Amino acid sequence: MSRHSRPGELIQADEAVVEFERLPQVVKRLSARARRHIANSVSKNTIRGMRADLRVYQRAGGLLPADEFDIANFIADQRALGKKPATLERYLNSLHMWHRYMNLPSPVRSMPVRAVMRGIRRAAGTRQRRRRRCCSRICIVCWITSTAPSCVASAIAPFSR
Repeated sequence: MSRHSRPGELIQADEAVVEFERLPQVVKRLSARARRHIANSVSKNTIRGMRADLRVYQRAGGLLPADEFDIANFIADQRALGKKPATLERYLNSLHMWHRYMNLPSPVRSMPVRAVMRGIRRAAGTRQRRRRRCCSRICIVCWITSTAPSCVASAIAPFSR
């Protein structure tokens, strides 16, 4: 639904912008174009997944905004219920992103939460995260210039013979 509007007013009704009233005052000062770009910056499936994760947190008794001790206890409780470390990481990422979108400091990166998660991964026997070994000069150049997050040479190697 579009209509003529003054600068700064919402031009189209978009389902991603429906929750606009919940966003902080800073975002409300953005133009309609900027708000649309924010709404399109994350896919609908990602938003749906994040909402589901936040629902799990709230049904477990968590309040938003959260503090680091509530999140650490939530993660430990979810692990006791049998959730896998990857699922717990996803919950943490959803909580982190919620705090960031609300322009609040994220308690997810605090020491208590990180220590609990590290203990869970260690107890579960989850391997450490490692990067693949660098296999060419191209990859070294990418690493130095930070142009590619992964090894470019591994993609080129099968065709270089």
